[in-house]
Amino acid sequence: MIHIYQVLGKLGDYIDKTFLINGQKFKTFLSSDALRRYLEKREKEVRITFFIPESLLVAKELRDYENFLSEKGISDFELVKIPSVGEYSSDGEQRFFISNVDAIMVAILLKIVEDRPEIFYIDISTGQNIYTTQLLEAARNYLLYRNLETILQSEQVYKAYVCFVPPITPDVQVYNVEIENLIVNTSFTLPDLGAKYVDKIEYSEIPVDVKRILQKRMKTQFRFKKDSALKILLEELKIAYNAIKLNIPLTFYQILSMETAPESVIGDFIEYTKRLLDPVYRENYCIRLPINARQIVNTLLSISLYSSIKKFKHTLTEPEIDEIRTKFGEIYGNQKLGLKSNNYFLDRDLRKIKEITSKNKSWLSRRGELLGKLKSKDPFTYSPKPFDERNFFAHSGFLDDCTIVSDNDGRLYVKWVEKEIPRIKKILIRN
Repeated sequence: MIHIYQVLGKLGDYIDKTFLINGQKFKTFLSSDALRRYLEKREKEVRITFFIPESLLVAKELRDYENFLSEKGISDFELVKIPSVGEYSSDGEQRFFISNVDAIMVAILLKIVEDRPEIFYIDISTGQNIYTTQLLEAARNYLLYRNLETILQSEQVYKAYVCFVPPITPDVQVYNVEIENLIVNTSFTLPDLGAKYVDKIEYSEIPVDVKRILQKRMKTQFRFKKDSALKILLEELKIAYNAIKLNIPLTFYQILSMETAPESVIGDFIEYTKRLLDPVYRENYCIRLPINARQIVNTLLSISLYSSIKKFKHTLTEPEIDEIRTKFGEIYGNQKLGLKSNNYFLDRDLRKIKEITSKNKSWLSRRGELLGKLKSKDPFTYSPKPFDERNFFAHSGFLDDCTIVSDNDGRLYVKWVEKEIPRIKKILIRN
């Protein structure tokens, strides 16, 4: 199904015009409806989602919009209320919407993430205002989210477009609908999760009881991060990301399990974020928490990146040298990751291990020997000592005194000494 998203304005502001799309004319009052008709003529299934700023519902209700759109011949649509910011009046009645612009973008983004469209259009013909700019920002963040889901797999099956028309005026009857690709560049970067989901409450002149409600709700973010599956996911993500970035392949065989279901975590996080967005009403005030959109987006991106790395993790079977070279060579060769040099160092270190073992085959067994013993041919035993981090990262994690090499029917396997794994895990979390 193709999705179209648009922010609607006041009902009385729309009049029928002729919209031109690729030479085809459609007479209607919305460019998004013209686009829907154009796509349906090409035998596409289309659904329109209209976002309604809550400030427009001071004098109207959602069903008024629903009735208006139905009477105009619009079908298969959904109405979604989104936050407003500022002071509005209607028929002498004033309403105050206390929040921030971030709340608008987050509300729109959560809806698109839940819909999970493969092909979608955003219609920004409503005009240049905070709602259309936040719709565009939400669409870009959604594309980042989808890009990271497959960044290690180089797959991309979704498409996004922006459509718009010139400002509508009474004396112009025909408008060309411009449609452009919406593309965002995505890099292999660990999203920053240092800040909170909610900024400090600095609203002036709000009732004391409302402030208490908001502060109590704000404190839940710490419990959510601590007690949910999100905590496990984020810790594993940091280890996995550093292991790829710093070229430590054995991490995926001996430290990471990556069994957390990102689909479940994303669902829980969306529901939690919706609760943060819930308003508190007092007389003519509608008050929300000051949302930190960047941190909410970064959490979504983290879950998405985890999903891609998890897919890669579950293609691995055993720490056999040829598998390590092939599997990690594929992702290091992915241009989007920018880790081409890792291939050189990993290949160098694995070849070195092969060379050493080929000269000392009589020392090898299925039980394995320390790499340092194979190198020196002297009595070389494992003994805990200060960890040489610099050397560890310089040699793909294959240190002489903690790497065991074994031979199984001519196939070489590598692993770390079990006692060193907790120390290695701490190093990967810290870096």
